[in-house]
Amino acid sequence: MRLGLRACVGAVALSFITRSAPAQQNGALIGSLVDRLTRRPVEGARVSVLGTPLGASTDTAGRFDMSGVPAGIRVVQIRAIGYTISSWVVDLAEGQTLRQTFELEGRALRVDSIAVEAAQPDGWRSEGGFDRRRARGGGWFITHEDILNRRAETVSDLMRTVPGVMTVCRGRTCTLTMSETTRPCSPEYFLDGFPATFSTGPSFPINQIRGVEIYISRFSVPAEFQRPNLQCGVIAIWTVDPGARLGNH
Repeated sequence: MRLGLRACVGAVALSFITRSAPAQQNGALIGSLVDRLTRRPVEGARVSVLGTPLGASTDTAGRFDMSGVPAGIRVVQIRAIGYTISSWVVDLAEGQTLRQTFELEGRALRVDSIAVEAAQPDGWRSEGGFDRRRARGGGWFITHEDILNRRAETVSDLMRTVPGVMTVCRGRTCTLTMSETTRPCSPEYFLDGFPATFSTGPSFPINQIRGVEIYISRFSVPAEFQRPNLQCGVIAIWTVDPGARLGNH
């Protein structure tokens, strides 16, 4: 009888502990988008949290409000007509409402003539383009499988095995430099094929990445990533599709 009573009390206690365990609270992100140069609000931009199905669009004042964002380090990706695709890393605590202003870098649109072409699903920004450049050589390539097999959390961690790339940290802030020139220089960043030096860096979490291309010298950078006055190499990051997640990271 005493054994049965103890078992009953233990079950009640276990049930109480299980029920009383607090559930993780999602956070919220309230932001505004402005043009980096003019400071004007950017209307109609699409804001996504990579690795989740969450998304929002900015209103006429460039504002958006997104709730139900899982806590932790997240990548906010923003797409707007006339601007480069940009991503920011945010660290959201449980139940936190984070308010932030995002500055978008304008992208010059040059139209010499009007031409109608069929869509190219296997263009240079596709996985096929990544594979062709990898087969051609001239750079270092980190594939989906490589990322899954490495114990890394950020782009900076991935770069530790790439010759010619150095990580310099001051406190919690790290930068990457390349040393195949006469003196170390800072690389240009591309995100999904678009210039992203002002919004992307070595702290980008790898759980949102499906591949990385690294070109140590500006002389080895292929035509797809060439820019006027390019002074250093290039790091090109390719992300997973919105709503997807890379493996078990």
